[in-house]
Amino acid sequence: MGGGGDGIMDQTLQEQTRRLRTELKPAWVVGVKWGALALTLALVVTGSWVDNPAPWMIALFFAVVTGSAFQSSPHIAAAHRSLDEGYVQDGHIRIDVTGWSDSDAFCATTLGLKPHDWRMTFIPQGWTPRVGTFPARLHHLPGIRWPTLIVTEVGLLFPRQTPEAVRP
Repeated sequence: MGGGGDGIMDQTLQEQTRRLRTELKPAWVVGVKWGALALTLALVVTGSWVDNPAPWMIALFFAVVTGSAFQSSPHIAAAHRSLDEGYVQDGHIRIDVTGWSDSDAFCATTLGLKPHDWRMTFIPQGWTPRVGTFPARLHHLPGIRWPTLIVTEVGLLFPRQTPEAVRP
């Protein structure tokens, strides 16, 4: 099997693609990141005016959300564009899962690309990845060195941060 599909609530590949096209549109993602920044700044200003630590604590939480949104939004936009632009090549990926106390961390590494492979962290969107090596379709956009979208038999994945080049 192609990377997962063991979860009861897993979405089909078609459902995941529809979600990427409709729910993760670049304009929506940009709105979220700028909205999170505006809310963070508003909470900082509020915290400066009131004698209460609550706005500062909430601002700290939204600062983390804002940082994550700014880091991942270009990769979401590139994955969205990759559905219709660029080129696709067949390849393989290795998926590794690290279990933490409250959640799992997912990492995919391309295999056999020249001049090097790419290691990327990702958050599965509607599927449950399994550890192993799987065939995949690697989507590329001009001007971006790493695959911007990877499609396995059961799941889509894209980087949540800039991938790391790794030599075999």
